[in-house]
Amino acid sequence: MSNAVETASKPESRLLRWPSRLVGPPPNLKELNLACWGLLLGILVIPLCFGFWLHHRVSPGTLPPIASGFTYFYGIGKIVDTYPILRLYDYSLQLKTFNDIWTQAGNDYGPSPYPPFIALFFSLFARLSFEHAYFLWIMVSLALYGIGVLATALAIFPRDPLARSLVLCLSMAYYPFLFGALLNGRISTLEIGAIGVVLLLESRTKPIFSGLALSVLTFKPTTLVLILPALLLTRRFRTLTGFLMGATVWFTGTTMITGFAIWSEYLRFARFFSHQQWLGNGRLLNYARYVDLKSLSYTLPGGRSPAGLALLAAFALAAGIALILLLWRSARAPQPVQFLVWATVLTWTLILNIYVPAYDSILVVPALALTFSAFHSLHFELATDLAALLAVLIFAISWFSESIASQRHIQLFTFPFALLGCLQLALLHKALRQQVQSSSQSADALEIAAS
Repeated sequence: MSNAVETASKPESRLLRWPSRLVGPPPNLKELNLACWGLLLGILVIPLCFGFWLHHRVSPGTLPPIASGFTYFYGIGKIVDTYPILRLYDYSLQLKTFNDIWTQAGNDYGPSPYPPFIALFFSLFARLSFEHAYFLWIMVSLALYGIGVLATALAIFPRDPLARSLVLCLSMAYYPFLFGALLNGRISTLEIGAIGVVLLLESRTKPIFSGLALSVLTFKPTTLVLILPALLLTRRFRTLTGFLMGATVWFTGTTMITGFAIWSEYLRFARFFSHQQWLGNGRLLNYARYVDLKSLSYTLPGGRSPAGLALLAAFALAAGIALILLLWRSARAPQPVQFLVWATVLTWTLILNIYVPAYDSILVVPALALTFSAFHSLHFELATDLAALLAVLIFAISWFSESIASQRHIQLFTFPFALLGCLQLALLHKALRQQVQSSSQSADALEIAAS
């Protein structure tokens, strides 16, 4: 069926063409790898390592402010090691612990609503000094991100190691990963690691194991807001079964260690967090640091007006309905279309959500990789070029969106994400329509042959 879909799609005219007359023939994958890895090492990795070394020489035993995000995870680990487990969700204790660890931050800490098994995991790190724990987590986080990106690349480029290497290199240079997740000490890299393994296992037709890997994402339920409904709509029941099995293991294992009462405390604290409008120092939540559509409504001029809310709600409703219909129709589509399904769900997870911090936008990395693979396999050349332009725009925006969010109080990420999501919806509709046409032509051919 995959061949039928491909032959049904006629190659489109290209939007982007390599200027061969000006710069000669286009570089091959090996040359691109050498150039990209060289730039990554020379412009980012070596200067960052030198900066950390210089800070250590000038202020031994301390870390630069960029590491402050790790305070949350080291702090909840410290609480588990020091106090009774039921005090894990005591916000006043969290605030005191965080400020004791990182006094420069003052009272800028919000509540940490992660499930208890995350705190149990980081209690191992809390037995080390903050500095040693931070650098250990950097290594673990880098490995998780690398595993996720390479697993995604292996699913879409199973026989092309140079393409996988290039995907890894470009993903490493994405600002929200490098500075928002990795150096800041966040655990968003665990999401990418899990998603990559899920995609690889699904591409190898191992749905139960894919669901087990997906259950890792129970540590951040907002990531599952669209993924779990998508599994239902596309009739991935074995994947859902694997997810439920994995979630049961996480719940049972944690309960055996902490006792059942921890879950009532966790749910109480999750409700408190969901209604939290203020941070520890009484300052309003900075919605400019979030990339979802709801947060954008707080930062756009007139975004919370009746007209502004109606416009955003209409856009979200239209996208949601289109996504539901396309997911239902895609249940038995070939693999290139399934890659596009996953890419579309991941992209819209960033937009149609409760809240998505900018550092969680690294979810767009596997979404873009899957999009390029699907468009290329389906011969959507014009769409491939448009996706390339959006990828360049997202990469460029990532390097100055934080400063604009601080100065202008608006998050630019949401706009290219929404454009990418709309492009994916349109091309998913086109791919499914071509699949129906191809199936109809095949049925007509069989009927003619039988007669």
